[in-house]
Amino acid sequence: MKWMTIAGSAAVLAATMIVTPPALARADGPAAGSACDSGQLNLSTKSSAGTAVRCLADEGRGYVWQVDNGTTQTPEQAARIAQNACQRLGATAECRSVLDKIPHH
Repeated sequence: MKWMTIAGSAAVLAATMIVTPPALARADGPAAGSACDSGQLNLSTKSSAGTAVRCLADEGRGYVWQVDNGTTQTPEQAARIAQNACQRLGATAECRSVLDKIPHH
């Protein structure tokens, strides 16, 4: 009898896991396009929508969660991208914000 109770509980748990939509299972994940920080460079995770995202430097936005297509960046590449974004932004406060996010490894 004990064996049937354990097996039945495992079946209920497995069924619950199967029917839980990915978006609900990862509601706490980052949204694609939202900011991440330099310490998360190349980290990949599931987004709040259930898709794979990776933290990368972006010339227009600094460090952001982007749809994960397998691309990675070295800290040097990320620093160069952030510096280019800084030059393009031109505003001192925005520039400092971008440069402050450069990884220092």
